[in-house]
Amino acid sequence: MFRSSIGKWRCIIPADGFYEWQTIPGQKQKQPMYVRLKSGEIFGFAGLYTSRVDGVDGTSTAVIITTDPNELIMPIHNRMPAILLPELEARWLNPEATDTSELLAMLGSYPAQQLVSIPVSTAVNAAASEGPELIVPIGSS
Repeated sequence: MFRSSIGKWRCIIPADGFYEWQTIPGQKQKQPMYVRLKSGEIFGFAGLYTSRVDGVDGTSTAVIITTDPNELIMPIHNRMPAILLPELEARWLNPEATDTSELLAMLGSYPAQQLVSIPVSTAVNAAASEGPELIVPIGSS
């Protein structure tokens, strides 16, 4: 669906973190892990979008690109969101950048030493859950 989008339909999806679920030996339920920059700053996921108009209603769809996991994420999951290095964000959004190999080279794993993974409550497993308590480390309340 998004194969033709990388040439001209790129976007950045801002975030302050993301969740992955880690299998813990001896436990039935996976442990949710909140992953964020050690600095606590906002970052940008590399994304793609499509936009089309069907009759009167327009439909837009976006996707976060995933890539191979870095050393921090590898024990948790077999892929991770493609986080853009800050110095690549303007180039990613530049509509004149159309070289697919150059664009794909921007999608490597984010440096593990700049990230931290924090075990958090399984309350994140419920879609209705909201609030800052969902990123509080287990045992910190």
